[in-house]
Amino acid sequence: MDHVTSFPLRLALATVIPVALTACSAMTHFDDAIAENADFGGVAAIPESPALFDESTIVPDGTTSDDGLVVKDITTNALPVDPFLVKDTGSIDKVRQLFLSSCMREKGSSVTLPTVRFDTDEPRNPAIAANSGQMIFTPENAGKYGYYYNSVYPNNGVLEFNAAVEEIYSKGSGIDQSDGATNTDPDAEALAACEEALMESEQDLYGMDSQGYDSKESYEEGLKRDPLGAMYYYTGTNTAYVKRTTDAWKTCMAPLGIADLPDSPLEMPPASLDEHWYNNQVDTNPMTHAASAEELSVAKADATCRESSGYNRAMYDVSWSMLQDYVNENKDILLEELKNRQSIEQKRQEYISSHLN
Repeated sequence: MDHVTSFPLRLALATVIPVALTACSAMTHFDDAIAENADFGGVAAIPESPALFDESTIVPDGTTSDDGLVVKDITTNALPVDPFLVKDTGSIDKVRQLFLSSCMREKGSSVTLPTVRFDTDEPRNPAIAANSGQMIFTPENAGKYGYYYNSVYPNNGVLEFNAAVEEIYSKGSGIDQSDGATNTDPDAEALAACEEALMESEQDLYGMDSQGYDSKESYEEGLKRDPLGAMYYYTGTNTAYVKRTTDAWKTCMAPLGIADLPDSPLEMPPASLDEHWYNNQVDTNPMTHAASAEELSVAKADATCRESSGYNRAMYDVSWSMLQDYVNENKDILLEELKNRQSIEQKRQEYISSHLN
């Protein structure tokens, strides 16, 4: 099951993958998100993705990865790192809901927080790539969901839960700066204490020690045990092989008459379209906005041009080759980290099972 999540650090990774391109730049959002989450173990700077690439390493679809576990297929965005990724079940959202709800009751609050639905067996929408949880940006999918694909994800209730939490916090007036005294609503005060307690339990429930970066290690070192992060780093965007396709993409897009058409598909849609579609409020929350007919039309044309120009194919081919090398070089570390992440997921699901009633 693929979800929009509430957890800060995971937002750093929920941007784009080679074929499942969202409306925003991969490295720009990844850089910003990691930097903003430096307190959670993030690093301050991320180098640009590699520019050097040996084109002779490209293999056709149908080729099996070196470990025999993945078959190359652009239609599903299958990649050599897939076996080292843990399925996103939405357990982290359910844990937060159960923990805070229980904690609030223990502190005497009568507030009832919305329920976050949790179902590990819910079938995945085929428009979503199984490895990244992002939409595969084909003409068919883009024409159906647009750039921010609000209806591609099932709503597990986390947005309503987050809204309720924000509403509780809004009741508190915070700290009176004149004398430093705290003047807040009892429910808001209880919620803040519960959030703090949850963060203190993060190693067991959130797995920050395993899924975050050690602030003392370099980005390259952290990447060796982070297959999802590797997907956003080894994209091929800076390689000549990919860049050769962008001129053809721009030529294909020219008839749309977009005044600020960007140089790269990764930067679509540009500010002019964002402002036009969302009334100057660029909101990339995929559950917030329903795509207009105009957005669907532009998105479909964009996806069609990415395919006809060879851009999607080039991105996928380079990513497969780079990530194959990445897996070969770091397999032992990746296997160890996979066990850690599976253990964390098991702990979350055990917590959920023991706190449902």
